[in-house]
Amino acid sequence: LLTLHLPARPEFVATVRDAVGGLAEDLGLAPSARDALRLAVGEACGNAAVHGAPNATMTVRCRQDGAEFVVEVENAGDFHPQGPATMPG
Repeated sequence: LLTLHLPARPEFVATVRDAVGGLAEDLGLAPSARDALRLAVGEACGNAAVHGAPNATMTVRCRQDGAEFVVEVENAGDFHPQGPATMPG
């Protein structure tokens, strides 16, 4: 649905939040779900900006998987989570 490639710098976090939030609105997500999604995406992109390799690019991918709206944030860095984050249902 959407793929963004941006510099992993704090000044691009709002751009990603707005793009993902707009897409979520276009897809009909409830306002509370959009707000939670924007917050989670902002946190993930902020981490990419702070913990990524210098001059790295962050890639943000949005897709639908059945009834789920999936957002992946990737960068070159050293953080390795135990698994994907899940939103409370």
